[in-house]
Amino acid sequence: MPELVGKLHLPQIGEIVLDYLQNPEKLRCIQEQMKNVSGKAGTDQKITNLAME
Repeated sequence: MPELVGKLHLPQIGEIVLDYLQNPEKLRCIQEQMKNVSGKAGTDQKITNLAME
């Protein structure tokens, strides 16, 4: 689920969630985009380990 930012109202959130439930391909697309932006899994832990050394 993408992060929602700003002044939101429950009906808006409900519409967004319902849209993703009815269109799972949209959610998969966003998940892929997030993976591409955030990098490989575990990168945050590797950076933390390097910083602690």
